[in-house]
Amino acid sequence: MAAIALIWPRPSQTLEWMNLLYDRRLDNRYTVQFSSGTHVGFSHERGQLPCGKFVDQEEIEILRNYGPLLEQIGEALTSYAQPSDETKRPNLMNALFLSLWWFHEACREPLDQIAVTKFAASMDALVKGQDAHAILRFIEARTGIGPKDTLITTGLTTEKVMDKIYGKGRSQLIHGSSKDFSHDWSEPRAIAEVVGRMCLVEACGWMAQNGSIDCVEALSER
Repeated sequence: MAAIALIWPRPSQTLEWMNLLYDRRLDNRYTVQFSSGTHVGFSHERGQLPCGKFVDQEEIEILRNYGPLLEQIGEALTSYAQPSDETKRPNLMNALFLSLWWFHEACREPLDQIAVTKFAASMDALVKGQDAHAILRFIEARTGIGPKDTLITTGLTTEKVMDKIYGKGRSQLIHGSSKDFSHDWSEPRAIAEVVGRMCLVEACGWMAQNGSIDCVEALSER
């Protein structure tokens, strides 16, 4: 479901629309109130009504266009679900699965700064957990956007975006040196989601064109 959600610009919203069973509260909730040992009230409510993302003909065509992405992730999921079977590209499939796993967890995370950390982990998986500089090399190799180039519409360069996501967002939080954890992290979270999605889509595009290569480092080569 996370792979399908990558087709939309905001995968986290799409996952909410999908409304999978494990994402919901209990369908029916019963509440009983007591006071001084006496039963004083009883209520019942539905935890969450069914909902979904409407898919029209145009979006069906978009699904077809994203076939290469879904094929790569399908291969990664197969290698995870059937670990005893031989995998043609075990190194790349392992990296792709871990990246998608962290991306899904980030999308469903209720706390913004922790979500940023998980999006950073999703990018990290595509560069074998090296560092922010490795992610910058990956982005430049796959998109042509350099560290000093503008990455998002607000004017931030790739370097500054990665410092916000990986430096202040991930590293400082994990190592206990974060001083701005009480700040509003909703905007960095949205940026991290956009960049994380871009990395996954670009990685899958490269894998689809280079089916004989099984080297994670090659993802960051031009």
